[in-house]
Amino acid sequence: MRIGAIPDLKLKHVSGNKITVYENTNIMPSSLANVLDAYLDYRTRSGEKLNQDAPLVRKQFDNNDLEQVRKHSAPVALNTLNVVLDHHLQSD
Repeated sequence: MRIGAIPDLKLKHVSGNKITVYENTNIMPSSLANVLDAYLDYRTRSGEKLNQDAPLVRKQFDNNDLEQVRKHSAPVALNTLNVVLDHHLQSD
C-alpha cells in the first residue's frame, strides 16, 4: 500500500477483518485489527460520532475540546505521515 492512500481511507473501507485500499485489494494484518479497534474506540470515547464517511485516520485533536472532536474531523495529512515515518525510521 502506498503511504499516499492512507489519507483517503474512510471507515466504509473497513469491513470485518479487511480494509479495501484499492479496488479488489483487501488487506488487514492481524496485528492491525486490534490497534485499529483501540484507536476507533478512543475516538468514540473522546466524543467523535463515527460514521461510514469518517476518515479512518484523522488529524490529531484535543480530546478536551468536544466541538473540535465532533465538528472538525479531517483526514491525517500526507506530510504528517511522512514526518512520523521518517522519525521512526531514523530513531531505530
